[in-house]
Amino acid sequence: MHMKTHQEKSFKCSKCDQSFDGLKLLSKHKNQEHMKVKREESLPTTTFCDKCEVTFSSRQALKYHIIVVHTKAYPGLCDGCGKGFTNTGLGERLEKHKKTCLALAALIEYKL
Repeated sequence: MHMKTHQEKSFKCSKCDQSFDGLKLLSKHKNQEHMKVKREESLPTTTFCDKCEVTFSSRQALKYHIIVVHTKAYPGLCDGCGKGFTNTGLGERLEKHKKTCLALAALIEYKL
C-alpha cells in the first residue's frame, strides 16, 4: 500500500471558488471557463459582409470571404500561374504550389 508523503495542495479559482488538485488544472479551468466569457464580451459572435450581407462566425472567416469572393486581392500570388493564396495558404502551401506549378510549366515548354 502506497502512502502519500507529500501534503496535497488545493488551488482555488478566484472567479468561482472551485478547487483543483494542481496549478495546471486550475489554469486550464480559467482559460476554458472564464477567459471565454471575456472573449464573448469583447468580440462580436457574428460578422456581416457589407457587400452581400452573409453572416460569419469570425473576423478571419469574413476576411477570407472578402478576398476570395469580392476583391480577389490575395496577399500571396504564384509567379507561374497567378493563383492567389490567402493568409492561411501562405508559407508552405504557396511554396509547394510554386514548385509544382513551375515544374509543370517547364515540362509543358519542353514538350512544345
